[in-house]
Parts: sequence; C-alpha cells; structure tokens
Amino acid sequence: MKTCPSSRPLLFLLLVGLAVPGIASAYLDPGTGSFILQMLVGAVLGGLVAIGVFWKRVLGFLKRLFGKGKDAPPRDDTGGDDKPRTD
Repeated sequence: MKTCPSSRPLLFLLLVGLAVPGIASAYLDPGTGSFILQMLVGAVLGGLVAIGVFWKRVLGFLKRLFGKGKDAPPRDDTGGDDKPRTD
C-alpha cells in the first residue's frame, strides 16, 4: 500500500491518538515504581557482568568486525596465559 507523503503525519497522529487512552483509571503504588527501578538496575548490571565475563571474546569479535585483526593468528581463548610451560 503506497501512501502519499503528505498523509503520513495524519496517519501518525491517528495512530498516536488511538494508542493513548483519554482517561486512565490506574494506580501505581511506590512498590511498583521500586520494582521497575530494580528491574532496570538489574538489567544494566547483568549486561555489565556479561560483558566483563566475555570481554576477550567481545574484543576479538569487534576487531574482526572492523578489520583490525585480519592478519593476526587465531587466539586460544581458554583463559590461560600466553607463556609456554617450563616444567
């Protein structure tokens, strides 16, 4: 369905008008706001922990993605150090 470019703002306003209720008979107590805040903080901290755990893999992926690691040999991401064993 092709629409005229001048009718797009009218369509947008119509959809917004239908999506936003006129009168909301709802009550959000302080516990609800606290729960939403806890969910946001948990999601941010969980994402940071996940990035911290997989930092080497994320960094390697970004280097390959942007072409800086094309000539580098593949790394062993087992978590060990790069020094050879001498025992």
